[in-house]
Amino acid sequence: MTNLSGLVYYSLGSGAQKFIYSPFDTPETASDGVIFLADVASEPAIKRATAFVDGQNLFYAARNAFGHKYPNYDVGALASAVCHKQNWNKSAVN
Repeated sequence: MTNLSGLVYYSLGSGAQKFIYSPFDTPETASDGVIFLADVASEPAIKRATAFVDGQNLFYAARNAFGHKYPNYDVGALASAVCHKQNWNKSAVN
């Protein structure tokens, strides 16, 4: 680990240095924690989605938009359509 003018770096195996944090950029109101930047895993090729539906809000939105007097929609089909359009795999509907 190297400290260059208040910035803290660590050396990678390749000899390159990666920025970790700067104490000068930390607000005075911050807690005793330290912010670390780490490599984040890449996005998965196949994304899974779980749909959580508030049936009452969905009913009122359908009633206002289409004039339905009773719930005549399929929540599973709605979730499947959204997931298909986004190229996601539907894992559950709640």
